[in-house]
Amino acid sequence: VQGCGAQVLRYRKHLGSRIRVMADILVKHAVPLGETDPARLARDTVYRGLADALVVTGPETGSPVDPGILDAVRRALPRVPLLVGSGVTAQTVGEILAKADGVIVGTWLKKDGRVDNPVDPDRVRHLVRSL
Repeated sequence: VQGCGAQVLRYRKHLGSRIRVMADILVKHAVPLGETDPARLARDTVYRGLADALVVTGPETGSPVDPGILDAVRRALPRVPLLVGSGVTAQTVGEILAKADGVIVGTWLKKDGRVDNPVDPDRVRHLVRSL
């Protein structure tokens, strides 16, 4: 996976769109060749990459986010919208939303928490009730 922020921003400008860009600073499907400090990556993503919001994910699909990484990103950019993009469950959503502005939930909402299964309406209801 290789980021294409410059292309996205040019395309957004070309379209005259107000679409916001959410960027995952340590995307789980790639490994950075250089800097890995989450605070520095977050600042670079916002100030140079012009991301409108940041996403922090765990090391693999469905894995929880390292709380230390989440805290470091929040401290580095307290006013930038911050979302958690993996490892969110009905049991953890409240704790996560105490630190982040939003969540992206996928795998946990699937039957038996398996990414290749269909969405489980009972899990959806459980998550919504947990909010």
